[in-house]
Amino acid sequence: MPHLLFAAPAPDMTAVVTRIGGVPLAPRGTSWPNCKSCKGAMQFLAQIRLREIDATLPDRLVLLFMCQNKPGMCDDFAPTSGGNAVIQVPVTGLDPMSPPGKGNTKLDQVEGVTLEAFDAPGDIADAFESAREKATGKVLGLASAAPAWLQGD
Repeated sequence: MPHLLFAAPAPDMTAVVTRIGGVPLAPRGTSWPNCKSCKGAMQFLAQIRLREIDATLPDRLVLLFMCQNKPGMCDDFAPTSGGNAVIQVPVTGLDPMSPPGKGNTKLDQVEGVTLEAFDAPGDIADAFESAREKATGKVLGLASAAPAWLQGD
């Protein structure tokens, strides 16, 4: 079932929870991903704890990265181009990763996330827009749904 991601207060940076921004948590020695096109360090976007989305999923943390060193030039829109990366890590034995000194590696703002399941019949983009209109909080995105390209704020 799809989930809307709502903005929540920023959590402690060592909490193993879903959040956007900050620095990712990973086992010591995990390498920060580099873009295959420009070779620069990628920007950390979010970490998602899979069990927060679905209790039947493995209890893992998923780290999302995307190249922002030369926006639009590194094919970050294509899943296998090397302009984005996903790293799965366990939820124990984690430390904040140290961002590389060069490159656009972090988001300026950190957001906590709460997830709310919603029924999304029909086209997911339409369902998302409908849910956003009904929402009382700031909607950050959507999880557990077929991907859709959503333009605008």
